[in-house]
Amino acid sequence: MADGLIVYNEFNTVQIDETWRNMGFREKRSVSVSVAATSPPVPAGYGGQPMAITVSGGEEVLVACRASALHPVMLHSYFDGGTWTFNWMFITNLVGEAVTETVDFYVFDILTGSYSDFGLKVYDASSRLVFDSSAPIIKAVRFLGCDTGFTGAPGRTYAPLIMRAPFFGVNLGLPAGNRLFAHCLRSSGNSITSAVKSLGAFGASGAYGNVGEYAVIDVTGY
Repeated sequence: MADGLIVYNEFNTVQIDETWRNMGFREKRSVSVSVAATSPPVPAGYGGQPMAITVSGGEEVLVACRASALHPVMLHSYFDGGTWTFNWMFITNLVGEAVTETVDFYVFDILTGSYSDFGLKVYDASSRLVFDSSAPIIKAVRFLGCDTGFTGAPGRTYAPLIMRAPFFGVNLGLPAGNRLFAHCLRSSGNSITSAVKSLGAFGASGAYGNVGEYAVIDVTGY
């Protein structure tokens, strides 16, 4: 925009924009996810264990996933007017191993609560609150392709928020043909690492590249 308030961080990522309402942290869900070594119980044709989480809310809900042992893949999501369903697949690091870990899901939404009277508050031209320094505002550190890892400040905790799905096609030759792969993001401490994983027997429309995009979210203390 030509004028008004915009605040950037050290990575040139916008933190405050008076024309855009900041989203904020709503809840954290810790879920035990188990991936078996065999199929079944892993569904036939899948490269890992699918699961879904549902979140009530409006059209603006976002969910970031933090896993350190399993490779998370966000398959798709849909909204029925009042509830979001986010579908994931979790893939083990090595083929044929069984892994169970607690995966953290961070839910973000437009903030509508009442917060402290102290601190910085920013309103848009319609007098809507777009930023409140006393609220648990989403902290988007930077945006990267899903083929790229990230290491942040010591002592901080980060989670990847998928902005554009990182699926791509690989030609495995006959008889498999074109199969679907994904860039997966695991998190540990202040680091996010990327790896390539097969989704299983999912066919692709051809051989093509796509790294997708994710936002590095600082979830320290959430």
